[in-house]
Amino acid sequence: MEGSTPPARIRTVVDWKRYMAVQDAIYASLPPNSPPITWMELAELIAPRLPESLFRHGGTVRWYTRAVWLNME
Repeated sequence: MEGSTPPARIRTVVDWKRYMAVQDAIYASLPPNSPPITWMELAELIAPRLPESLFRHGGTVRWYTRAVWLNME
């Protein structure tokens, strides 16, 4: 096919401190056998547990929640 190129790979750098803070908050927020929730609900649930120094913008919390959630699946 003419003009067909594979999509470019985008390299994303993940801050380890933020990643671990989100993972720890997820484990602390979800008791065993809790009912299923969406990742957006999860982001709202864990936001109060996250250090403000690492997460100044809500969008960052949602992005890291999604990244950690996908990695934990």
